[in-house]
Amino acid sequence: MTSKLLYFITTVVLVINVSLLQILSPSAQGIPATTQNSHISTSMSRNTQKSHPANNYHTNAENWQGQLFRSDMIGKPVSKADVERFRHDARLGIPGAEFDLGYAYYCGDGVPKDPAKGVYWWKRSAAHGYAPAENNLGCAYHTGRGIAKNLEKAILWIRRAAWQGNIKAEYGLGSFYYKGQGVVRDYGRAVKWWAKAAHRGEIDAQCRLGEAYYLGRGLPKNFMLALYWWRKATADNCGPAEADLGILYIQGQGVPRDFVKAREWFRKAAKRGDAAGENNMGVLYSRGLGVRKNYHKAVNWYRLAALQRYPEALSNLGNMYFYGRGVHHDIKRAIYWWRKGAAHDSSAAMRHLANCLLRGVGVPVDRKHGLALLQEAAAKGDVKAQTEYAAIVHTKK
Repeated sequence: MTSKLLYFITTVVLVINVSLLQILSPSAQGIPATTQNSHISTSMSRNTQKSHPANNYHTNAENWQGQLFRSDMIGKPVSKADVERFRHDARLGIPGAEFDLGYAYYCGDGVPKDPAKGVYWWKRSAAHGYAPAENNLGCAYHTGRGIAKNLEKAILWIRRAAWQGNIKAEYGLGSFYYKGQGVVRDYGRAVKWWAKAAHRGEIDAQCRLGEAYYLGRGLPKNFMLALYWWRKATADNCGPAEADLGILYIQGQGVPRDFVKAREWFRKAAKRGDAAGENNMGVLYSRGLGVRKNYHKAVNWYRLAALQRYPEALSNLGNMYFYGRGVHHDIKRAIYWWRKGAAHDSSAAMRHLANCLLRGVGVPVDRKHGLALLQEAAAKGDVKAQTEYAAIVHTKK
C-alpha cells in the first residue's frame, strides 16, 4: 500500500513542471533604447553555472578534480611520531602504512609537502591492490600534481578502486562518465556509480544523484527522488544540496512553492560559502522574493559569488552596474563583469556583451565579435540569444 501511495504521489509531482524562467521572467522596463533587445535579466541558478536548469547545466561533476581518500587518520593531527611509524611500516611493505605515508607527503601533513613523494608511496600501496591508494593515485594523474597528468591512467586507477567499492572512486568514475572525459559520455553509467556511493553515504554522490533525478539524466525525471537525495545530503551540511533544495521550493517541484523556505535553504548554503547559494540570495533580494527588495544586499551577495568566479553571479553583477541598482550606473563596469562572465561560460553574460558590441554601448562597435558571442550563447541553449541571432541572420538575408 505504501509503495502504491508513493508511486501515486510521484506521478502527480511529475506533472508539476513550472519553469524557473517564468517565475523570474525579466522586465524590459527601463532598458535604454540602445539595448532593449538584449533582454538583460537577473538569473537564478542551482549549484550551477547556467541560467536555466534544463539548458545550461554545469554541475560539480563537470568540474570534478578528484577526491582524495584518507583512512583512519582523517581529522587527526599527524605528529612526527606518526610519520615515523608510517615510514617504518611502509618499509615493511604494509599497504595501509604506504598509503598513509603517501598522504602525509602529498598534503604536507606532519612532514614538508612533497606531492612527488606522496605519489611514490601511493604507487607502492596501489601495487598491493589497496583501493584508497588506487583512488588517490588516479586523482594525482587527473590533476597532474606530483606526477605528469595522464587521463588514461587516472581512469584506470580510479576504476580499479571503484571495482573494490571505494566510495570516492565510485563517485569519481561516475563523474568521468557524466562529463564524457576520457570515456564515452554515458549518463546511465554515471548514475549507476553515483548510486553505489550515495547509498553508502558519499555526500557528493547524493547531491549528483539528486541532480540526475531532477534533470532526468540517466534515469527518469523524478522530483520526489531528487528531493529525497538532496535532503539526505543536507543532513551532512552539504551546501550545494541546500542550494538545490532552495530551487525546488522556488519552482514548487516536489514541494509546495514557498519563497521563504527557499530563502532559508539558500541562506544556509550561502553561509557555507556555496556560490550558487550566494548568487540565489542576490536574486531573491533583487526580485523581492521571500524578502523585501533590497538592491544593495543583492549586490553584496552577487559580489561574494563573483569573487568565486561563479558565472551567473558575474553576469548578474554586470546587470546591476548596467542599471545602477545598488551601485552607481556604470556601463564600463557592467561590461567588465560581463567579459568575466563570458570568459567563464555564462551564456547570459555572452548575450549581454554581444548586444553591447553590436550596438556600440560602452564599447566600440564590433559586429563580428558580437555576432560570434551571440552565436556561442545560442549554441549553449540561451533561448533569447537563439532568437536574437536568428533575427540578425534573417535580416542579413
